[in-house]
Amino acid sequence: MANRHFGTIGDIWKHLPLAEILRVEKPFSYWESHAGSALYTLTHSIQRDYGVFYFIDNTTQSPMLEASAYKHILNTYQQEGQLSTYPGSPLIALKVLHKNKSKFLFCDIDNESLKNIQETSDAEGISKVVEVIHADGISTLAEKAAKLSAENALTTFVHIDPFRPFTRSANGLHSIDLFSKLSQQGLKVLYWSGYDSYQYRDTLINEIKLSLAKYKVSLIERRIWCGDVSLAAIDDPLFDEHPGVLGCGIVASNLSEVSVKNCQRLGKELVGIYENALFPSGSSGALRYQAIWD
Repeated sequence: MANRHFGTIGDIWKHLPLAEILRVEKPFSYWESHAGSALYTLTHSIQRDYGVFYFIDNTTQSPMLEASAYKHILNTYQQEGQLSTYPGSPLIALKVLHKNKSKFLFCDIDNESLKNIQETSDAEGISKVVEVIHADGISTLAEKAAKLSAENALTTFVHIDPFRPFTRSANGLHSIDLFSKLSQQGLKVLYWSGYDSYQYRDTLINEIKLSLAKYKVSLIERRIWCGDVSLAAIDDPLFDEHPGVLGCGIVASNLSEVSVKNCQRLGKELVGIYENALFPSGSSGALRYQAIWD
């Protein structure tokens, strides 16, 4: 299992907008660069108690979160009111899109994760439309995208979730370059990254801006949007909790106006239900939401 941070706040502000975007956009093809597993056995920890367990217990405060595609999927894995299994992004995509007869491509360098995806798609009865590739996702998806027709590019959605954003693949691209390259080609792309300081976040944003300029991506034409969620206490030198990540952001391209507006609302609603969240130590778990590019 490559991803040991499942069910944390970082996953909430990844899978919540992802499920909503897929519900609205309904792409014909869905690709992932760093897929991870489809299903995780869920256990309690400080990080997951603050993450998915807090989320699922408090969505009744927000009709929008309660009605979200992500919450609906979580509900299907509750037994007697208890959530014991967590769906990763591959399963979220399968659940949202399989009725649309979409096709799926999942890349990872971890064989156990790919085996989990294959077994899960078999159990869902949709393995015929699922392809798993044991390879570097950045090079693989860049090569696949280069072969797409202009028409097919518009109906393809790519989820990029790198372990190390600045590590370059064999073709010389890093994950941010892949985002820019595919965005300019017309694919719908969602890029996620976590951080532990605003300084590192600013470094990421600056690199994204440079990469977009390199590939001549227009922020307006490609509808570049960035939604960021962080702990309100991230700059407090006395704050010593670590819920997985202290902040995380998603950058997306070529989405419809409906998707963007819905995700902005989801970010604000998420902040709302965490207003009074506390860690076991009594430290505040309140969040901030910021749209960096509208």
